[in-house]
Amino acid sequence: MPDSHRDNNQRKGAPRLPGETCCGCGACSATCPTGSIEMLPDSLGFLRPSVKADRCVSCGRCESVCPSLHPRAEKDTVLGAFWAKGVDGEELAASSSGGIFGLIARKVLTEGGAVYGAVWTEGWRVEHARIDNASELHHLRKSKYVQSSVGPDVYASVRCDLAAGRQVLYSGTGCQIAALRSYLEGSACDNLLCAEIICHGVPSPKLWQLYVGWLEQRRGERLSGFSFREKEPEWERYSVRADFSDGSSWQVPYMDCWYMAAFMSDLPLRPSCHVCPFKRRSGSDVVLGDFWGIGGLDLGIGIREGVSAVVANTEKGLFAVQGLEDCRRGEVEYGEILAGNRSLELPAPVPERKPAFLKELEEASDLSPFISRWDFVPSRRAVWRGRIKKIKTVASECGTARTVAVFVKIAGKAVVLMAKGADKETLQKMAQVAVEELREKKRGGDS
Repeated sequence: MPDSHRDNNQRKGAPRLPGETCCGCGACSATCPTGSIEMLPDSLGFLRPSVKADRCVSCGRCESVCPSLHPRAEKDTVLGAFWAKGVDGEELAASSSGGIFGLIARKVLTEGGAVYGAVWTEGWRVEHARIDNASELHHLRKSKYVQSSVGPDVYASVRCDLAAGRQVLYSGTGCQIAALRSYLEGSACDNLLCAEIICHGVPSPKLWQLYVGWLEQRRGERLSGFSFREKEPEWERYSVRADFSDGSSWQVPYMDCWYMAAFMSDLPLRPSCHVCPFKRRSGSDVVLGDFWGIGGLDLGIGIREGVSAVVANTEKGLFAVQGLEDCRRGEVEYGEILAGNRSLELPAPVPERKPAFLKELEEASDLSPFISRWDFVPSRRAVWRGRIKKIKTVASECGTARTVAVFVKIAGKAVVLMAKGADKETLQKMAQVAVEELREKKRGGDS
């Protein structure tokens, strides 16, 4: 935390808010009756509370509402786990995965409700916003790998909608859901449906702003559109696309995008993400994400356009999922979703090089030299060279045809699991099982 924030927050009479465990939810600022707390960016761009001690009346409301100071002890239950995908081609194409968030949101809007979620704003920043018309739904769709800012007006608006008896769908990360629940404690929430997005962690807003500047500098044009999740060539092997003011565009496989590679490395994640207490403890009604690894389940469904993983935590969430029209879905084991989404339960580990990365990022004003010093491409190539060498060794032992048949079947799933945060032990065990199967078949064929 920058010294200015720390000094303000440690003055006599000021509340004791979390330091590195602060998730930046803004609930403290929203609940402050005197407007004494302002959410300001630190040296990495992460929003943190700054207290104006001279206006603070020491009421303690900010401390009591802070989800990081008072994490939920009760674990979210699993009332149902599903694969699901929309049947409308346009809806499916407009989503990052199976389009289920859009279907739930459209139903709420059709019934006169309001939907809250993350939207792009001026300067390529991300904020939470409210919509009450289906024509605005496209603003809330698609993954945005930048932490959204939730202002006091958003918290107040949700409370106002609920007080008016309006149905509300609120989507966000686990910490944002927990923060809203804490803020609304004591309010009537019968009409509130909280949809948690499976979260790998949130990267530095400063890094994102530097990346936008780097893209614009290289192209010589202003950025006019950006998508982290283009389903080309297909959903599991998605690409990143940037559009520019001159009508040109740039599109690459997601791991060839430096920002995405940095994000997947866990180096730029907010410090609190590494100790996140909201994994399966956010208080959400339903959890939505990509069903990574579903291709290995042999369910007989098309996955090229995307499939959503859905976990219903409450009766309200289960009712919302089961009441959806215009979609196909089926029940699965919760563990089958967890296998490809370790972020459901486990925070990202702290990389060994993280302190050095963040120190350089704090001092960086131009991304070009930073990228040259932190080039993730060689490490990716080295990993793949190592894998290819191992496959060749097994092939020479067990036969090329057998080896290719098995590894083609598991390669896609392994890549997706690795990119989405599966732990090394899971991936190594999967590879070991495949090798043992090959060797067993070889022994059986030779006997």
